[in-house]
Amino acid sequence: MKKKSILILSASSGAGHTRAADALVRWAGALDLPVETRHEDILDFTLPLFRKIYREIQYAVVGQSPELWGYLYKKAEIHGKQKNPPPFIRLFNQFNYKKYLKLLQDVAADAVICTHFLPYAAVAEDLRNGRWNIPFFVVTTDYDMHSLWANPSVRRFFVSTEEAAWTLASHGIDRARISVTGIPVHPQFSNGQAGAEDTSPDRSFRILVLASGYTTRIVLDLADALARLCSTYGTRKFHIDLVCGRNERLYLSAKRVATPPNLRWRRYQFITYVDRLMDSADLVITKSGGLIVSESLAKGLPMVIFDPVPGQEGHNAAYLMERGAACAAYGYAQLEYKIKQLIDDPSLLARMKESTATIAKPLAAKAIWAEVLVDLGSAVS
Repeated sequence: MKKKSILILSASSGAGHTRAADALVRWAGALDLPVETRHEDILDFTLPLFRKIYREIQYAVVGQSPELWGYLYKKAEIHGKQKNPPPFIRLFNQFNYKKYLKLLQDVAADAVICTHFLPYAAVAEDLRNGRWNIPFFVVTTDYDMHSLWANPSVRRFFVSTEEAAWTLASHGIDRARISVTGIPVHPQFSNGQAGAEDTSPDRSFRILVLASGYTTRIVLDLADALARLCSTYGTRKFHIDLVCGRNERLYLSAKRVATPPNLRWRRYQFITYVDRLMDSADLVITKSGGLIVSESLAKGLPMVIFDPVPGQEGHNAAYLMERGAACAAYGYAQLEYKIKQLIDDPSLLARMKESTATIAKPLAAKAIWAEVLVDLGSAVS
């Protein structure tokens, strides 16, 4: 059987879109599917200034004024039918996406899977007018649904929840073309849930802190708050894994955090085995990006969302809290209080862990591939 050529397109505006695309590539290999995949970042095929602004604006706004990001996110919501862009925008797009259009032409894929709305929004008019016969599939990467994702020319949407499907349908998308699969995560997050089997009294309570997306100052203050809390427990043992990602300044600065004798720290820079740290953790402190949420859910790991940013992260956090899989903390005093509750009441932590299992979709990528291949006339066992 001839393999299908699948072009997977993301946009490096936030790491989640890229990781979701990479997850699809890895699952295709793990399942030995009859496909040849190629993953590209659409921003690599745009004008340099546009690429720089698009990649950096979200980080800049969120870092300086998260409330402004929430306002912009809400104001960008379109109610009713999306209008065609004005002539000057269409002219700009012709220049900005020239290399991207050549990519689509040169690859001549059997299908395109997008983990960001930009790759199909850029050719929306051509799709609508039938100038591209390539079927576009869309994989969303958050637990809410912004109207920017809605486009009637897309063959099929793969969304995270029934609520997201309902919202997408409210924007005019035929419900029959929406599949609730969950958000794709790498295969290593689907191989069992977190939580050590050792329940002996002298076992350390283990906290995983995923610092990516926070400033160095915030994480250092957070570390001080955790150390202060652990010091109140006398001889009870605690272990904290701090993953600094690509923030070298944080990695070096965290070495100087004062810790009580009953607390052991481990610092990590960018690593590819976060799943293994999750396996031994009791809970994770993190932002509420769609991918890290999905990975934590797949591992059955209760979450403490620290200062969720208004917008998509705020919606993700609300979804988790409504279903009992997470709690949110605003400020360091509240963070200490929330974690103390979970330490002192193991039944509360256990209920949160049970809640993660009810909403986790660790095999989302497998479900997505199955539907794509059936649509293209192939099958997957």
